[in-house]
Amino acid sequence: MPARPASVLAVIPHPDDESYAMAGALHAAARAGARVHVLSATRGERGDDFTIAPPGRAGPSDLGARRSRELAASCAVLGASPPTFLDLPDGGLTALPAGRLEAALIDALREFSPRVVLGIGPDGAYGHADHLALAGALIQAASWAMAAPRLLWAAFPRGLFDPQWRRMAGGGDAALVAAAAPRLGVDSVTVDLTLPVDAAVKRASIEAHRSQLPDGHAESLFPPGIVAALLREEWYRLASGPPLPAGAAGVLDGLA
Repeated sequence: MPARPASVLAVIPHPDDESYAMAGALHAAARAGARVHVLSATRGERGDDFTIAPPGRAGPSDLGARRSRELAASCAVLGASPPTFLDLPDGGLTALPAGRLEAALIDALREFSPRVVLGIGPDGAYGHADHLALAGALIQAASWAMAAPRLLWAAFPRGLFDPQWRRMAGGGDAALVAAAAPRLGVDSVTVDLTLPVDAAVKRASIEAHRSQLPDGHAESLFPPGIVAALLREEWYRLASGPPLPAGAAGVLDGLA
């Protein structure tokens, strides 16, 4: 009987986090024959919807359903299976009862049996509270899994996301980020894996999330300059599990 393809699981807080953070790695893994899955903790129902005029917030059920469809479209672009949702509250991961998020993630690891798990690192990319909560719960869940996967954090250049933190801190989402400027990003010498990306595929993944793009183009997801850097390459740091071999060129390298 042929061996079952390896599984890669992306664990994200909201629809669109897979697109800018790890689309390149997911697409490459799918092209290499891996089973690729995306698990979103929320449906992103609290976000702005830039498909309505004037831009504003749709009802939670309306926007959550729209963003769920957008994530499914992004997964199709990347060669991933249709997404799975934990249906936890957008903006409310820090308020969940103790252990609930970890338990849900342990169940997901048992269901998908991934060899590799990708998540957004402990700085939360731009310090979003949901991102921080999920990162903390994910490292606990991975350590308790029966077959510990390789857990890789998507990482970003030092200071790249500072403008996004400032945008959130000065707007209607200020409660979701720290009031004082956090230390965001990492130095390149601390990165364990650097991956080139297919910029066209990654752009298409980002643009699948139309409701989050003020002008419909990938570059408008974040303040100027951020998306251009994200389209060049992706950085990953090993959080736990089997190490990457020297010269690794993919997230599954070195795993039997």
